[in-house]
Amino acid sequence: MKNLKKQKILWVDDEIHLLRPHILFLENKGYEVLTATNGVDALELIRKEYLHAVLLDEMMDGLDGLAVLEKIKNLRPTLPVIMITKNEEESLMEDAIGRKISDYLTKPINPSQILLVLKKNLDGLDITREIQAQQYMSTFAEMNDRINENKSSLRHWARIHTDLCRWEIEFDENPREDLKNILNNQISEANYRFEKQVIDNYESWINGDADLPLSHQMMDSYVLPYLKEKQKVLLLVIDCMRLDQWLMLSPIIYQRFDAELHHQVSILPTATPYSRNALFAGDHPE
Repeated sequence: MKNLKKQKILWVDDEIHLLRPHILFLENKGYEVLTATNGVDALELIRKEYLHAVLLDEMMDGLDGLAVLEKIKNLRPTLPVIMITKNEEESLMEDAIGRKISDYLTKPINPSQILLVLKKNLDGLDITREIQAQQYMSTFAEMNDRINENKSSLRHWARIHTDLCRWEIEFDENPREDLKNILNNQISEANYRFEKQVIDNYESWINGDADLPLSHQMMDSYVLPYLKEKQKVLLLVIDCMRLDQWLMLSPIIYQRFDAELHHQVSILPTATPYSRNALFAGDHPE
């Protein structure tokens, strides 16, 4: 991805003359590179120039890299700073991360490493949106085919719902209004098709012909097997939580637990007095 306007980079290193080939490489890639050989000159440039990122050497005479980093964060809190160092000590890395460094490279470095961290920190969002658009459009026709299949399988519809929710979350995090409108139309079509399946098949589903558990079958399907093996079970029921809300919350759970996602479908009416009571009672209202 090429920027319409050159992005301005400040490279701070007390041996900047040795980095001329790297600087030429970045300039050939479309970046404007300013240089400084010490922290004082670097901070003066940061005050005067509108910069997009700073490449900062950790070991310099006078102000060292961490001291310069702290002053940069006071001057320009959102300015991306990539620290470059010969020091591989873990404590230094942790100190830099704690001071909100944007990225960290250890010497010797090659030009492609520098290019990668600059792209990640400066163009990451645009690149993500571009790749995301390509991925969505490449699956668009296949998703339409799946929606239009005349399938009564609840498992089939759960997979469609999960995929559409994941795309919805993607477009909320990285907005693309044009694609979001296309996705909303696809969701509306999926809702319409699933509604027809509910009208045609709910009676058979509630009588045991469903390939996913309904509310009154959840305990038998997911809880009792563990109890029969005398395992400890905690059942936590969160009222009114949608699948997309779970998908947004789940990364926090996955960081702490080995978790699996399974689907269960509510009976009708989906109102709490019916669906929740059916879940605990193991039976549906007559």
